Amino acid sequence: MSSIDHRHLVGIVPLTKPYSIYNNIWDDGFINISETVNAIQGAILECASAGCDSIWVNADYEQIPLLKKKIGSWVEDPIYYCRTFEKRPSLTKKYIPIFYSWNHQKDVGRRDSYGWGIINAGFVASKVAANISKHLLPDRFYVSFPFSVTNFWQPQHHRKKINLSGRLCFTHNDKTFLDNEMLSFIFTQEDLRAANRNVKEKGTGFYMPVTQGLNDPDWSKPRPKEERWSARFFKISDIFSFLKAEDYDTIEGDFYYPIDTWEGYINFMKSDNHFKKLNSKYFYNRGKHKINGHEETEETRDYSFTQEDE
Repeated sequence: MSSIDHRHLVGIVPLTKPYSIYNNIWDDGFINISETVNAIQGAILECASAGCDSIWVNADYEQIPLLKKKIGSWVEDPIYYCRTFEKRPSLTKKYIPIFYSWNHQKDVGRRDSYGWGIINAGFVASKVAANISKHLLPDRFYVSFPFSVTNFWQPQHHRKKINLSGRLCFTHNDKTFLDNEMLSFIFTQEDLRAANRNVKEKGTGFYMPVTQGLNDPDWSKPRPKEERWSARFFKISDIFSFLKAEDYDTIEGDFYYPIDTWEGYINFMKSDNHFKKLNSKYFYNRGKHKINGHEETEETRDYSFTQEDE
């Protein structure tokens, strides 16, 4: 694909699912993939490794206070984090803001599939940026899935390709996100709007379709319950069905373990691809947070480089 001067790459981490995988009261993404880092943090670190300018986590509204407390509001760019040769490393660090969004109430129970969280986060990020300046409007979105484990350090070695490509996706055994595998991919602002139209056109509503205007006897007849709001069950391949694999530049992933089932999580834990003693000091917060009405102040953290980060 031709090289393009891209302006703003936004990371998206979709969390909202219509059901709980592990039957916990907290989000399933809090499951650990290393001794100190959970799956949500792993997905955020992948976005940071890819060079995203901001990261948006789409989650259930009730989970956001806990996410802010555990994840924080900023993540350090891994490339700048490890630049210890600088005379004053603290002045060369790059901080990437983390924002949180949730599905609109009108979409709940109608089109709130797992893939819809990607579209919702993209629209929220675009709207917020457009209200500030047109120059901040994202032109591409990097999707990283917390319910699969990949080498989240890998994108930093492909930043040039990520910056110059329009659409890009990671592959594993010739499979991509278009095969409903939770492998990271990049889509454009135009794709975002096309996906939104695709969901609305293919998804069913509450009433039967009207084909004869007001004279149609079915114009006010409800659909059978099993046919209503079909977009709730759309898979990612259904949402992006207008895209083809040929439209994408590809990068072969180092490894890939889906952990959206207990068996998949066991397979990952039995594998040799573990993140040993991963340092969670990439994440930090500012200000105060309210958890169940109690206000807590974030402790000052040590950001010095350690041998564990090598």
